[in-house]
Amino acid sequence: MALENLPYELLLHVLSNVPDLTTLDCLLRASPAAYRLFDNGTSAVEIFECVLSDGCVCDHVQVLMRQVALLRSGARPFPPGYTEYTPWPVAPGILSFRRQVIEESLRHSSRQKASPAGFAPKRLDRDTEPCILRGLLVTARRLTAASLDCLNFYLDELAHITSEKGHHPGLVSGLPPAWSEEQRCVRTLWRLQLVFDLKRAARRGTLGWSRKDLKSLEGIAAISSTEDDWWLGLQVSSFSQHWPGADCGERFFYHSAAHHDCYYPDVPHPEKHEYATVLDYIRHRHGQDFATRVNQGVLCPTTIMAVAAAGGPDGNEVCRHRRRPGEEAPAPALGDRRKLVFAAAVVQYYESSRPGSGVACAELGGGAQCLDIALLRQAGFALWSNQRLKVLKNLSDLPSLLNRTRTLA
Repeated sequence: MALENLPYELLLHVLSNVPDLTTLDCLLRASPAAYRLFDNGTSAVEIFECVLSDGCVCDHVQVLMRQVALLRSGARPFPPGYTEYTPWPVAPGILSFRRQVIEESLRHSSRQKASPAGFAPKRLDRDTEPCILRGLLVTARRLTAASLDCLNFYLDELAHITSEKGHHPGLVSGLPPAWSEEQRCVRTLWRLQLVFDLKRAARRGTLGWSRKDLKSLEGIAAISSTEDDWWLGLQVSSFSQHWPGADCGERFFYHSAAHHDCYYPDVPHPEKHEYATVLDYIRHRHGQDFATRVNQGVLCPTTIMAVAAAGGPDGNEVCRHRRRPGEEAPAPALGDRRKLVFAAAVVQYYESSRPGSGVACAELGGGAQCLDIALLRQAGFALWSNQRLKVLKNLSDLPSLLNRTRTLA
């Protein structure tokens, strides 16, 4: 029986059980019957949440997507008198917003219940407009395509490194992207997307913030350069539990001091090198100015693939960039969700072997003195799963591997 002729109940069941959000978006664009059902009453939220919560997307990205949906719907996420995080700022503004983002989408490996403020609901409200969810699906499709292009970009670099070292390049770079690798990449893109949508909501006047907070938001970028002490060198343990002032850290939405309560002071931020890796990819694909504007929240991250497609219409986009026809999206392996709370294995190795980490560098083949973080990022090591690195035998191979190789100019 054709999809267009299915009864309402069966079509609802089909749409609610597709493997991922990109497939759902493709069906809505291809089938008028599916589009009409999705656009009917509360069916959109029911279908969207069934697919989103079914394991295709990691918990952090789920929270980020719902946060973006709230911003686009004009919902103010902070009711008066919200005091769950006292003595942190509770009035609507950039400090409380960022506090919520970090607390709800980075610290926890999953959400067991909705936050009291409703900012990170376990499910979107049934009254959410279908147009909001359709727009979210379009964003998800484009960010997924960008993440796969990013991974393929770094797989090419990894193949170059491993071939020069004598490894067979297909052993380490020939495998398709794993679920955890895709999620690390797409999570960073959604964090950039959140900053863009936040600034767009400010321009539309739907945030309900003070004029001072709105003015501060204009000059804030997503992250700093990797050389900035606020990002890499800051020892957050020297700070009190209160947020830093506007003159030292408020230039960036994600920075070290902002995560003081989410991680122990001596534990490096688990995503900082993922951010830098993705921004490096954007810079090499589209130039420094383009990457800067995306980081500042001026350009939407979804434009990454629009520019790459030379302005081609949405109808010409493939549902899965560079994925073979009929090839399914990867599923999470055992332990993948827990590992996403921490940095990738190579980054943990690098951070543990840096001077002052308390780890003997000699035991790790020279440690940080023999590792160049720029070279690690240029080969995408902040994104790679343990399975892809098995060909290197052990992490102590990395210093000699990288020191004999120069990748991107």
